[in-house]
Amino acid sequence: MSFLLAEGENVATLEEAFAFIESCSDDSSSGGCASASDSFDALSDHSSVWSVADVTSSLSRSDDSDSSSPLTRDFSRSLGIAIAPRPRIDVQGKKPAPQTRLRISREANTRAVHQYRMRTKNQILELREEALQLSARVEQLKKRQEYVKKTMIDRHMNTYHAMREQGEPSTALQNSLELAVAEYQKRQESETLNRKLKHALEKQSKMNKILETFFQRHVAKHVEKKQLLVVSSNDAPIFKELLSYVGGVMQSMVPSATASINTNDTSLMKQDPMLGQVFEVTTNTPLPCTRHQLETALLAHILGFDERNSTSKEGM
Repeated sequence: MSFLLAEGENVATLEEAFAFIESCSDDSSSGGCASASDSFDALSDHSSVWSVADVTSSLSRSDDSDSSSPLTRDFSRSLGIAIAPRPRIDVQGKKPAPQTRLRISREANTRAVHQYRMRTKNQILELREEALQLSARVEQLKKRQEYVKKTMIDRHMNTYHAMREQGEPSTALQNSLELAVAEYQKRQESETLNRKLKHALEKQSKMNKILETFFQRHVAKHVEKKQLLVVSSNDAPIFKELLSYVGGVMQSMVPSATASINTNDTSLMKQDPMLGQVFEVTTNTPLPCTRHQLETALLAHILGFDERNSTSKEGM
């Protein structure tokens, strides 16, 4: 029994067991062990000093031993020990879903980074182009300023030389130069003021547009639809009087001809989509004049009728 052995003998026994297990594993891998029964016979000499726990612990600690080898199966069957097979790790089927998600996330991140870089690149190109335009504008303004300055200096220098040739005193020349400098400064101030006024005008126009849009929206919300009042037309008496006038004119012009004719005077008031309200008169009396003369007479009568109506309204 193992508890009857001394401490040194127990250590020696464990060392022999480990050596035997290693030799068996080496022999099984190289084909040196003849059979599992021989190895068990060789181990039977030391079985009296080994415990089952020592054997199982030594088998579990062995890195090179395999539970599926015939030697290990026979040895465990003879001892009555059930050794569970070592779990194998499937390398190919190791959680493919997280790898797919990781790959997708990496592609999305790469695409987002690429889009951000392209957008940043486009913005940089736009800013560079705008900077080039502004620098060109600044250079143009500088050249214009130099040209104006040179033109004014040349003009006043010509005046200076002309005055010098005429023999005028130096004080007058000095005054002319001071006057040129003052004019140049005033011109610069006026240009600066014009730029400020233009900027203020643009700002005010934008504000006016904003206020106009705001008021239009505000008024549109509170607008009420008003129905048009139906006003009775006062044209019926006018057209009736015109019809009687036409009949009287016809009968007074040719009384002998109209006596044998049954006069049939009709009037019709209709609404024309192009001309508006139209009054149509139909008569069968003969005309002793042309149609143009009749139209002129009717127009004069209508104008006279309007004048009579206006005077009567004023008298009332």
